[in-house]
Amino acid sequence: VYPSTIIRPLYWWQFLTAGFVHAEGLNHILFNMLGLYCFGMRLEERYGRREFLRFYLVAVVVGMVGWSATHHFLLHEGDNIVCYGASGGVTAALLLFCLLYPTATILLSFLFPVPAWLLGIIIIGQNLFIRQIGVASDVHLFGAAFALGYWYFGWNFGRLPGLDKLHRL
Repeated sequence: VYPSTIIRPLYWWQFLTAGFVHAEGLNHILFNMLGLYCFGMRLEERYGRREFLRFYLVAVVVGMVGWSATHHFLLHEGDNIVCYGASGGVTAALLLFCLLYPTATILLSFLFPVPAWLLGIIIIGQNLFIRQIGVASDVHLFGAAFALGYWYFGWNFGRLPGLDKLHRL
């Protein structure tokens, strides 16, 4: 996804497909997928396979659309930068887990037991205040904001009007 993707409707498919591309290194994608697996399992048990898939894919799109809009309209950056990866969806899944199960114990760095609510605060704080080169912190924050909205408003994409007719197709 490029900053100008937001104003090019013929390229909007990239908001979804960018979530399936990774070139940050093997560790980055392994930890993303490990996090998605660990936290996504509980979310899938709670919401069901289809609703969790809808949640995750919408979170990926929201993260990419937010990034593109921010970098095009607010930062006025050209197409010399690109954004890709599953981090918006993974961050959304992790934060939704923290909101639903705040007292669950998480092993931070596989060593330090912390409650899930604290992990959520750490992730938000890290993305707000610690900028890392090559990491699209705003994608993470858009994913986190989406998870917060999903939780707070009790959204469920399986209950959208007209979706039952689509399911029959």
